[in-house]
Amino acid sequence: LLQAVADRLRQQVMAHGDMVARLGGNEFALLLRRTDAPAALEVARRIAHSLKSAAATLGAATLADAARVLENAYAAHSSNA
Repeated sequence: LLQAVADRLRQQVMAHGDMVARLGGNEFALLLRRTDAPAALEVARRIAHSLKSAAATLGAATLADAARVLENAYAAHSSNA
């Protein structure tokens, strides 16, 4: 499951020099070099969509939860911008 999440994250990080790292447990971090806030939010939106589709495929409720968290953060920031 962690490998599937890491693969999905890597697919959404497209710029050369960007990085996906596992911090521990089920926590990941992304380093998005030369990325402004709107572009980072777009990456978060794509990741949320990818995790949501992975949850359906893998039957993993935690992926769906992660997707909802990202979508809520995206919506909150979009409405504040």
